[in-house]
Amino acid sequence: MQLTAMQQNDASNLGIEVTFRFASPSNRRYTGPLERFIRLVKNPSYKHLLNHLDVNFMDPIIENGMAIQDVILTTSTGKRIGYRFRLSLQQNEQYKDCWMTDAVTPFQVPEVSA
Repeated sequence: MQLTAMQQNDASNLGIEVTFRFASPSNRRYTGPLERFIRLVKNPSYKHLLNHLDVNFMDPIIENGMAIQDVILTTSTGKRIGYRFRLSLQQNEQYKDCWMTDAVTPFQVPEVSA
């Protein structure tokens, strides 16, 4: 849902707002409030998430209430870039048993030669 929201982000930044809702409470303390999160997503490290063309999901790693989901997306300019989503299964009452994003880290994707 987060990647679809980012892909369909519009001038009102609704896609970024939807993504912020999936941020874990600890992530929100670091990246919020929403206005700050919008600026963060639009910086050079994360702007490629916005309006990307497509995404490929790698096999997730899930262990002890933590998950790592690597994705490789094609940016709106045709470049391939990877992002690692680190998630945790929440235990507090408000988000009990919900998977929420703790961090997202970009990584380089090797170019494939023909």
